[in-house]
Amino acid sequence: MVVLCRGGLPARPQSASDNWESRCNNPEGKGPKTLAGTGIAAQAVFVATRFEKAFQGLRTTGASVSTHEVVEALNRHGREEAELLQRYRRFIEEAESPGARYLVQLILDDEQRHHRVLEELANTIAWGWTKGVPDEVVPVFPRDGEDGALRAETRALLRHELRDRTQLRRLRRRLRSYGEAPSWGLLVDLMRLDTKKHIDILRFILRHASRR
Repeated sequence: MVVLCRGGLPARPQSASDNWESRCNNPEGKGPKTLAGTGIAAQAVFVATRFEKAFQGLRTTGASVSTHEVVEALNRHGREEAELLQRYRRFIEEAESPGARYLVQLILDDEQRHHRVLEELANTIAWGWTKGVPDEVVPVFPRDGEDGALRAETRALLRHELRDRTQLRRLRRRLRSYGEAPSWGLLVDLMRLDTKKHIDILRFILRHASRR
């Protein structure tokens, strides 16, 4: 019997012999694995176990209906992300083009980080600040405004990222005049997007580290 957790996803296996791998109905090892007799993707079971700590937090804290709804929304998105991760992995394994595999690996790296952040958000919201909070959470950001060393180092890093933004813009123009390969400009553009993200993060830290 498949035990369902909140949101209709299969819960963690209840014994060592009752695991999703042994219950996958995929005798030839081809196509997406499903739990025998259920039609539920094995990857969905994996996601359910990844988010089980969040569901445990909901039960432990007696969370409100709105908290349940937010965590279940994160879990649903996590399930969709997991299915997408599987497609990207399959693409990398099967694509004949090394260039396409290289670029899609960059996407996969981002998606794996997104999936981890979803789990950490779900844990944080489900548990609040009660005892027994798992390690995989979004840490509390201090707002005492007393950490001068933190602010100084953040400003130094921000200056570096702002210089990097200018240098990447120049590099993009230089590659264009050099006669770039089709993917070179894309890679520099992706680095520029990452640099913008780094600037946003550092500015956020500065704003919040300066509050009292």
